[in-house]
Amino acid sequence: MAVHKSHRIYNLRDKVAGFTLIEMLIVIVIISVVSLVTAPLGIQFYNDQTIIGMQGSFGDTLTRARSQSVVQKNDYNYGVCILNSASSTIQYVLYTGAAGIPCSGHNAPTDEIYPLLTNTLVTLPLVAPYTSSTTEINFAKHTGTPTATGTITIAWNGFVKTLTIDSLGTIVEK
Repeated sequence: MAVHKSHRIYNLRDKVAGFTLIEMLIVIVIISVVSLVTAPLGIQFYNDQTIIGMQGSFGDTLTRARSQSVVQKNDYNYGVCILNSASSTIQYVLYTGAAGIPCSGHNAPTDEIYPLLTNTLVTLPLVAPYTSSTTEINFAKHTGTPTATGTITIAWNGFVKTLTIDSLGTIVEK
């Protein structure tokens, strides 16, 4: 039996459809443009969330120091000090004890040390009669009155967040 021309066997290459080189280049260009637009936004979002996290953590530590002073936990005052070490690691310490002891003197077993990211600058409010920032804020027993009031600035990678501490020791994030 002879095979009729209309019933010939088709080659598989005749059935397979694919993308042309131009279509693939167009898709690559579109993906590249979308990546170039969204990558800086993603980095900006990450940096913003990082500084917001540092602001919240520092504010929470100040609030804990104040509340522990008010309830007179272990019959101590509590405070927070900024500690700059020789290795350029910046830390802040939730300490027990009276104000006026240099940060390096707070080594009690109950102290809690929290690291900050490299290149973070924390500026605490001015304390009269000084003309420069203090390195600590201590809260009085019973009342929770702070030794310094005003704006606390946290700066990192060009991002700045602030906390405000009032005369009652209330912390407000801005």
